[in-house]
Amino acid sequence: MSGALGFTEFDERDGTPAFMTGMDQLDRLLITEKVPVPGRPLHAMRRIAMARKIEMVIGGSGQSATSVAVSRWYAERYGDRLKVDFSPGRAVILVRGDPLILKLPLIVGEWDGVADVTKLLPGLTQPMFASLSEGEMQDVVSALPWMQQRFAALEVLASSIRANLEAAIMQMTSQSPHFGESHWASLQFAEKTMKRFLRSKGRTPSRTHDLRALLRSCESAGLPRGMQPILKMIQCDAGVRYSEDVTLDAALAAHHASIDLTAYVAQHLVDKSSSNTVIDDQDLADLVLSMSFGIESSHNGNLLYAFAMADNSIRRLLFSSQHCNWLHREIASSIDKGRHKDDRLLFTRGRDIRNA
Repeated sequence: MSGALGFTEFDERDGTPAFMTGMDQLDRLLITEKVPVPGRPLHAMRRIAMARKIEMVIGGSGQSATSVAVSRWYAERYGDRLKVDFSPGRAVILVRGDPLILKLPLIVGEWDGVADVTKLLPGLTQPMFASLSEGEMQDVVSALPWMQQRFAALEVLASSIRANLEAAIMQMTSQSPHFGESHWASLQFAEKTMKRFLRSKGRTPSRTHDLRALLRSCESAGLPRGMQPILKMIQCDAGVRYSEDVTLDAALAAHHASIDLTAYVAQHLVDKSSSNTVIDDQDLADLVLSMSFGIESSHNGNLLYAFAMADNSIRRLLFSSQHCNWLHREIASSIDKGRHKDDRLLFTRGRDIRNA
């Protein structure tokens, strides 16, 4: 590969020394550009296609040999690190005195409330769950919808804020837990969320860890009242980070209270009267979206896709069965009228969306 985008010595043949060297150099370039691992295969294919001025079909029976080779190279290089975790988040619940991490499932469409909690709680085996009393089982099962509802609101928070939530979880559940550090991380989670709310209202938050003062400021900026009572479970001083006296119960109470508070604040961060543009018309290029390559599907034909965006984020897009059928009809009409070339014979399933 000559230069960052020259690819003059790049060989698309899978496994050749030139291909392996070229892929290594391209991957190093994407690392310097801070492209996350799950998004690198698509970024690499795009760079190669643009530099070599070639068409590259991704997915489906007509998938280009180059895209197959690039996908294989990344699978061998990074393995499971390529997988995108679509879980809305994690939280800690107590099961017979032990803190276990509840990993929330991604739910698309309506949910009937049925889930196998042993698959969502690593460490909770079927025999252990069966040994729980009826009350203990109910505590475990009821935690799922409670957390699911709150984490739906937390999606608007930046990763730098949610990192404090993860820190609280880690400090409670590691082999060498420190409940004081966990308590402090829960306070930071609540504090940073409220400061984010104040900035969204054009206010400059004060440099304080006093949650009561911050909440009063949020309320004066338009946040509905009602969350003051739970602050006492979260509030602590900085010295708690060095204390060995904080109990698991106190850390867990702070953790749950911080989730309650931040979800409440986050709900009021979103302006429901406005809409977000995910893709601008000018950003659309030739896109091949294979209907057989959705990451998730439902019984009635809905398909969920993951997209690596230009800003290196991963966005989810749900195509309902109605959308799929509508697109199919529109594309068929466009082909009949000569606006699009009929390339459907390239795909054995004939269910792909081109230039969507």
